[in-house]
Formats: sequence, structure tokens, C-alpha cells
Amino acid sequence: ADNELKWRPDALLYQYWDVAVIRDVFKPQAKGGPFPMTITMQTLRDIIVVGLYVVFLGGQIWLWAYWQKRGQKPLTDVATSDYGRPLVRKG
Repeated sequence: ADNELKWRPDALLYQYWDVAVIRDVFKPQAKGGPFPMTITMQTLRDIIVVGLYVVFLGGQIWLWAYWQKRGQKPLTDVATSDYGRPLVRKG
């Protein structure tokens, strides 16, 4: 991202794209705008990467839990005898 997209610390978010909405909303207070922080393109890159890692880590944890529960039959209430054995005939 630093080389080909030029998302370096010297590229600011509000200057990178020539879109009026981004320019007006994300212009930092240090440059006379309303936004309280100065966001660089490197910061945006890092936020995107962290988001991807969180999504894929959460997906992997969900897949592990799903895989561990495979083959388990849902528990149903089965009448039991006085000795604790189920009162169901095998078919």
C-alpha cells in the first residue's frame, strides 16, 4: 500500500481523494476544518488491516467451534427407568 497506492504518512485522508464530501468532513482542525484528528492514509491502511484480521480471526474461531460440535445429536428428553436406562426400543 505504501508503494503502489502511495498510502504513506505524508498523504492525508482529506487530500487523497478529490471528493468534496471527504474533503469537507475529514479536514482536520489543524488545517481549519471540523474534524478533531489528522488522519493519514497510513492510519487508514492500518485500520483496514486490523478490521480484516478481526473478521477472519472471528470466522476461524466460529469454524473451530462449529467443527467441534459436528456429529453431536441434539439431546431430547427420553423417559428413563428407575435404573437410569432409557425406555426406548432399538429399531
